[in-house]
Amino acid sequence: MDTASANTPRDNGASGKDSSASSPAAPAGEPGPGVLSPAADKPSSKRPFVIVGAIILAGVIALVVYKVRSRGKESTDDAQVEADVVLLSVRTSGLVVAVPARDDSDVKQGDLLAQIDDVEAAARLKQAEAELEQAKAQATHAEVDEQIVAASATGGRAAAQALVSQSSYDVRGAASAIESATVEVARAEADARSADVDLARYKALRTDNVVPQSKLDEVQLAAERAQAAVAVARAALATAQERRHALDAQVMEAQGRLTQAAPVETQLAAARADTAFQRARVDAAAAAVTLARAQLDATRVVAPIAGRLTNLSLHAGVLAAVGTPVGLLVPPAPYVVANYKETQVGGMRPGQKVTIDVDAYARSFDGVVESIAGGTQGRFSLLPSDNAATNFVKVVQRIPVTIRFTALPPDVLLLPGMSVDVTVSVP
Repeated sequence: MDTASANTPRDNGASGKDSSASSPAAPAGEPGPGVLSPAADKPSSKRPFVIVGAIILAGVIALVVYKVRSRGKESTDDAQVEADVVLLSVRTSGLVVAVPARDDSDVKQGDLLAQIDDVEAAARLKQAEAELEQAKAQATHAEVDEQIVAASATGGRAAAQALVSQSSYDVRGAASAIESATVEVARAEADARSADVDLARYKALRTDNVVPQSKLDEVQLAAERAQAAVAVARAALATAQERRHALDAQVMEAQGRLTQAAPVETQLAAARADTAFQRARVDAAAAAVTLARAQLDATRVVAPIAGRLTNLSLHAGVLAAVGTPVGLLVPPAPYVVANYKETQVGGMRPGQKVTIDVDAYARSFDGVVESIAGGTQGRFSLLPSDNAATNFVKVVQRIPVTIRFTALPPDVLLLPGMSVDVTVSVP
């Protein structure tokens, strides 16, 4: 008993100390305050899954929003600004005497970029112009000669024909005159014979003193007149015959002239050919003048279009040859070439609206699809790929699409080679 009673207070004291330092006793079947229960551990174990689920849900929502917003749009960042850059070069050889242009400067169409010595070109132009004037004068002379030949040949033939006709008529007249003179000679001779017979009879009668001497003298005189008439008739016949011979000669001469004047068309053809030749020389001289003037103009290197001159490589004092580069001229009309995948161009058509994001300005511009290339980049490369059956490796090809700006602010400078992102609105 004592021992038990003695131990009791100590136990109570110890128990009281522990009771004051610890929490009240937990009900039966529940863990103490220092032990984690399964109910308390369950929320902590679900938290990672909740976070992962929230991330996945946010990703799905973002993907849905992207799909909804990008529906009917094809985008690519494989695009850049392009321009129809003009390579300027020298078109004639010579010493460069001045280069008024400056590198990376804006020029207008027709502005002088470089000047080549033009003394020889100007002299050649003057020589060509002088030869042209000479050719024109010779052509005019040939035209006048053609008119003269035409008039003379036509007139000569007509005159020869008239001369032949007149000579033939005169010959016929001379023939009639000869016939008349022959008849007259025959009549005169008959009269002379009759007079001679009368004279012989009267002489016999005078011898017999039948007729007086006066009658014999009269018959004598008549006989002499008859002889004289015969001489006159014969002379007239001879004259008519000589005239006939002369007229025959005139006829032959007229026929010769007619024969000479007959080929009028040949003479005219020769004159026309000479005129055509001289006119051709005029054309050749005019072409030489045009060529010389072009060579003189080539001594002035001017801007063919407005734009920005860059990479200027020509300087005063250089002996330039034909084809020597002067520089590059970038026109103020840029466009975009976007290399779309072949899987993206199925719905693209010229005229569709495009949104162009320029990296240099961090802003967007409007544009339209201008054209779609007729083949892929690989098909038009230096060494086109051939996807044969034995070594075929399918690679998504790129197709160039040309895009034109619809409204480009004047304060925006777009240079060839700048990177852009393009988005085409497709159905």
